[in-house]
Amino acid sequence: NNENDEYINISAKLWLSDPLTTLMDSSLINPFIQFTTSTMQNVILQDVLKRDNKYILNGPYCHIINSNEYSNINSFKNFNYGDIGLDEIMLYYHVDTIQRYLYEDLGYDNIQHKSITVTPNATIDDQSWFDPSTNGLYFGTGGIPDAYDATVIWHEYAHAMAFEILHIDMWDNYDFGG
Repeated sequence: NNENDEYINISAKLWLSDPLTTLMDSSLINPFIQFTTSTMQNVILQDVLKRDNKYILNGPYCHIINSNEYSNINSFKNFNYGDIGLDEIMLYYHVDTIQRYLYEDLGYDNIQHKSITVTPNATIDDQSWFDPSTNGLYFGTGGIPDAYDATVIWHEYAHAMAFEILHIDMWDNYDFGG
């Protein structure tokens, strides 16, 4: 850690679920491209690391692996489909929200009470997973990137939570990711 590090809250714009769910229209072929900004909502990314006037998605509950370093605080409100920044803020926001809810709201201080690592664009396959050996979540980009769907993020986080509670590797039970 750098002595000048500080953690700040940043406004961002992202999907709380996904455009298909928000619009309640299952007939859309690729709702992410068609309705990118109209279905996004304003949120606050909590405790984002600010180091040397750069903003890095690394906080007390979520660490985005190889996060871009953003020099413009407003860039978090301007990402579109296909921007790696959108993957990063979706993952940071949802994992951070889950972690805070468990620890701060429900008082579960022994379930994933550490910063979990998250890798956007881990594979070009349509596959995402939790790896207990790294305490990390990994998200694929095949089809529509999994980082764009909050239900996939929450699903993969549930594997991390189950591992912490049960101390078993879900892969031993033939669950090969989402």
